Amino acid sequence: MKRIINESNWKGEKYIMEWFSETNYESLANITQIYGVEFDKEGKICLIALAGEPTWSLMGGEIEKGKTWKQTLIENAKKLADIELDEKSIIPLGYIKVTPKNKDNPLGVHYLLRVAGKILKVNEQPKDKYGGTPNERVFISLDEFPRYCPWGKMGQALMDKAKDAQQNFK
Repeated sequence: MKRIINESNWKGEKYIMEWFSETNYESLANITQIYGVEFDKEGKICLIALAGEPTWSLMGGEIEKGKTWKQTLIENAKKLADIELDEKSIIPLGYIKVTPKNKDNPLGVHYLLRVAGKILKVNEQPKDKYGGTPNERVFISLDEFPRYCPWGKMGQALMDKAKDAQQNFK
């Protein structure tokens, strides 16, 4: 099991983040987030930049109460990137254990899941009828990921696992 540890600052809080290449999510409690490396027919992955935001990310987000991580991923892909995912293709790649350094942090120890899957359909992005800008999306090779998302060793470990998983989608 590959394990990587680093310290991170997010919204003024400090966290210890540990990457685990473990794919059994059953024993994890307090799963707060899901992001997916989703492959199109050409083997490229989709990244999104939310309207008005300068940073790129994988598709996903916070898991809403009453929803599974898989439901969250599928709904967010459709809502954020106008993409339909193949639910049966989605497989776990690993997770990040997040431990707040501040003991009073209300999230406590929590987990961020990372998965891979196939894109069934890429829909045209509608123009916002109120003049808003739609989210931006781009399709890139796995090797281009660090240019868009400089996630360091954890990002590289995730892309290595995604490259292995990609063989299942060909």
